[in-house]
Amino acid sequence: MLKNGDANATTSTMELGVFVNGETRGTAQAIFIEPAQSYQFFLTIYSNSVGEKLEFKLFDSATGTVQDLSETMNFTANLHQGSIENPVPFTPKSTATGEQILTQSFDIQPNPMRDETVFKFSLPQAQDVVLTVADVSGKIISEQKIAAAAGLNLSIWRATNLDAGILFCSVRNGRGQHGAEIGRAEMINFLNQNWGD
Repeated sequence: MLKNGDANATTSTMELGVFVNGETRGTAQAIFIEPAQSYQFFLTIYSNSVGEKLEFKLFDSATGTVQDLSETMNFTANLHQGSIENPVPFTPKSTATGEQILTQSFDIQPNPMRDETVFKFSLPQAQDVVLTVADVSGKIISEQKIAAAAGLNLSIWRATNLDAGILFCSVRNGRGQHGAEIGRAEMINFLNQNWGD
């Protein structure tokens, strides 16, 4: 389950993935468990050898975001962990400052884009944030300071004098950040975030 404080924050749009060195070793879509009245994951993991370090990511199809999760495990054959009554909790990975990712959701539409796109992000409370757009080399293309409100925020971004390709956008404050890829192209398809990133 995705843990938020003491609550289960797992929704029907979430999928849990497990990886060894970026290689997928198992995925599970959240399913509703009637007796528990909550969504949970049932994940089967395979490995090439005992002791491999397993890392976890959470994909939310409602927002198109992938989050790294804090928990890691070492593979053990035939090990069963968690139950319906006591699921294994997973939490979003903290930033270097120890704060969890600040956004509740982050989306970019349209994507791919031609001249402009809209960044949509939701925050639990009003705060100042910075929207940054960078190219694949990390060069900052645009940086915009926003006095964001609690709840849904929209910001239009207009691209000027840029070649087709992939750009990266992040929304951050002094405590954390959340990012997603955006496609800036004339006719190429957006490269969806995938589990290997």
